Amino acid sequence: MRPTRHTPRVLIGTLALATAWLAGCASAPPPVAMPAAAPAAPVQLRVMAFNDFHGHLEPGNLSLTLNNPQPDPARPGNDPLRVPAGGAPALAGLVGALRQGAPHSVLISAGDLFGASPMVSALFRHESTVDVLNQLGLDVAAAGNHEFDAGSAELLRLLQGGCAVNAPQSTTVSCALTGQYSGARFPMLASNVHTADGLLLAPSWVHSYGGIKVGFIGAITRNTPRVVVPSAVVGLRFEEEAAAINRSAELLAAQGVRAMVAVLHEGGVVGSFQQPVDWNDPGCADFRGPIVEIAKRITPQVALILSAHTHQGYNCLVDGRPVMQALSFGRGLAVADLVIDPRTGEVDRAATRHRNLPVLNERTEPALREVL
Repeated sequence: MRPTRHTPRVLIGTLALATAWLAGCASAPPPVAMPAAAPAAPVQLRVMAFNDFHGHLEPGNLSLTLNNPQPDPARPGNDPLRVPAGGAPALAGLVGALRQGAPHSVLISAGDLFGASPMVSALFRHESTVDVLNQLGLDVAAAGNHEFDAGSAELLRLLQGGCAVNAPQSTTVSCALTGQYSGARFPMLASNVHTADGLLLAPSWVHSYGGIKVGFIGAITRNTPRVVVPSAVVGLRFEEEAAAINRSAELLAAQGVRAMVAVLHEGGVVGSFQQPVDWNDPGCADFRGPIVEIAKRITPQVALILSAHTHQGYNCLVDGRPVMQALSFGRGLAVADLVIDPRTGEVDRAATRHRNLPVLNERTEPALREVL
């Protein structure tokens, strides 16, 4: 707008100020760069796993053998110590304490939650065990061979809920207390159990911790048809474990999952009866069994392998990767603290810490609790 003699003086002054302001903007120095945002802190995930629980809700006379932290000088050698352990209340107490000490945590079963169980589970068709594990906060489980003892239809009922038909004169009863049964609040995985129409169970489960996706892949021993009654697995095919896990890992990677844990109901053995090995001994003397070769074939994308089936306690490395098992019957808990890089979503293998912990119960002497 070109001012004329009819243009008000106030408007002329405003135009002059606006022109000066625009000129100043054209020659102003670039804005000061803001400091770069600090990198996000690593995500810490505490993985807790038990295996071969077999419905041992009550501790009974369960115990485990540990190296004596205060050996008797008069008895040189290993001087093993037999310690009362196990039971759902003690397991819940340990899990609760470990959860409080971790920003993120997950509780896993590596199979055989029920089957070959004491009366407190078997009498109620294992609904009692599933109910207790729901209260315990079990997050995810792999299927074990004993999950198939009564057939796949009964397994799916236990997972999905609903009462079974109570036959006359039966020694077991379904929905005994309330007349209803709601099923499991945790998924059960098996990447290698096939039906004619596909997989019987989900192969994997993904959960986000601190904004990072972590994938859990389940598998069961391919020898399941050899250790259960043939009628229980009619129409099912059990694929080689590593092949199924690797296929699931590829699918997870395609979804952007970079941190993975394999939960496998197959295991191994360390030491011998004459020379037992401490379940946290990193040497893992004479570590052998199916899990060793399977672990070697599992893709490096998997950062941790939780095993089961042989009721052994070990904390070993196979090709630099932790392979763990925590005995059976809820007497031990395998614990691995994973550190995940928030930029890549991958597990920092060098920062991983892992150990087996005893599930001490009310019968454990107070003096032992302080040293174990």
